[in-house]
Formats: sequence, structure tokens, C-alpha cells
Amino acid sequence: MSGMVLGQILGWATWRLFCSRQQAPTFIFCAAIFNWIYLPLPIVQDLYKDQGVAILLLCSAGVQVLLWTMGVATLHGGKLDRDSAINLLKNPGLIATFLGIGLALCGVTSRLLDGPDFLPKSGKRHLHGDYDESAV
Repeated sequence: MSGMVLGQILGWATWRLFCSRQQAPTFIFCAAIFNWIYLPLPIVQDLYKDQGVAILLLCSAGVQVLLWTMGVATLHGGKLDRDSAINLLKNPGLIATFLGIGLALCGVTSRLLDGPDFLPKSGKRHLHGDYDESAV
């Protein structure tokens, strides 16, 4: 999370060197928000399986909150007035993040959260697409 805050500060301090005023919010957003989940997700899945993925997703919860607060506010020009704050709190991404954190903390599990039936739950997928059921 501190990397995102540092990126936000550096983006804000340097946008004049790289872009126009109109492009500044996007530049600052891109400087602050980096690839924190898509790169490590397959690595963690391969090395630590489902338990590692659960820990990774839990550790990324704070970054998700930053994305849906600081990131969205930045893209909207960094306004901090009352109306902007209320709209930010109504953001579906932020609501879903807090709902997901709450469900995780309560230990809620259900078939709905397990995903569709047509996706394999375990086993290995070969490069040519065949599913190895013996690995289940």
C-alpha cells in the first residue's frame, strides 16, 4: 500500500513533465496503481495452492480499498467535497470490497462462492487443453 501512496505523490509531483492538465488524473492514477494481483496470482497458485491464494487475496484487501477510494478520486480530479465523498462511498467496487472483506472475516462460504460447476475445482490442465482428472 505504501508503494501506491508513494506512486500517487510522485505522479502528482511530476505530471507536468509528462502530460497536459487534462491527462494529469490518468497519469497520476497510472503512477499510483500498479499490478498488485495479476502478476503474483498464478505464481502463488502454483506454489501454495488455494491456501496461498486466499492469503494473497486477504493481503490485497487494503490495496483494493485504495483503488476504489484514492484511485477513483484521482480519476475524478481529486475533488474532496461532500458530494464527491458521498458518490465515492456509493461506488460498487468499494461496496463489493467491503462486502467481500466482511464475508471473509465472518467465515461465510457457500456454493455460490465456489464458482460455476463447469470449471474444474482441482487437477492439472495440460498445455493442449485436456484436463487430467487423475490429479484430482
